[in-house]
Amino acid sequence: NVLNSSNVTDKKSGLADLAAEFIERVSQQIDEVEMGNIDNTTDIEKSIVIEDAEIRDGLTTIKSLGNGRVGSYCVLWGTPRIRDLTNEYFTRDTEELTSIFDGVHRLPALYNHSLDSTMKSRVVGIVDTLKPDDIGLWYESQMKMSDEYEKLIMEMIRKGRLKTSTQTFPIARRVEPDGRISRWPIVEITFTPTPAEPRMIPIQQLKSAYLEIGENFES
Repeated sequence: NVLNSSNVTDKKSGLADLAAEFIERVSQQIDEVEMGNIDNTTDIEKSIVIEDAEIRDGLTTIKSLGNGRVGSYCVLWGTPRIRDLTNEYFTRDTEELTSIFDGVHRLPALYNHSLDSTMKSRVVGIVDTLKPDDIGLWYESQMKMSDEYEKLIMEMIRKGRLKTSTQTFPIARRVEPDGRISRWPIVEITFTPTPAEPRMIPIQQLKSAYLEIGENFES
């Protein structure tokens, strides 16, 4: 609108004002931290819980980082009032989020939890970065683009059409009565257009994915 409006003669200043306004609005959202019922004061001081649904949605949208790498938040810290699409929430107290990654230093990145009839359990990327920060759990993945299907996934990422979902084992998953996820060792990261649909990946397909990234799933 700034560029096309005949009422704005100084386009450069108009864009600068717009950028400044955007930064101010985002900063206000980050500052408005909802602490909820988090008990650990150390974690409170280190956590930022963003309330705005649109900003949270943007943070979990997968972004291209260049050179075939992508990144996003796979987990955002929440509270009893700020939950995810499955009506649950993570905190910095959630146990073992990175325990599997810490052991093998990589995770398979799959498409739609390997349940897509075409992609199946094919690994589309290798997650080589997984680290918590004030906002949530950030990851980065080196993409594989050896055929047209994998290139298509990368194109969907460039267009902002894919989000991130995580997977754990049913036996390892622990959720408290108030919806707080207290234990969730991440076993794979999924690129999906439907993050609201939690799906459990068949173990045999998960074994196949780990073999593809050079790891012995049994160990």
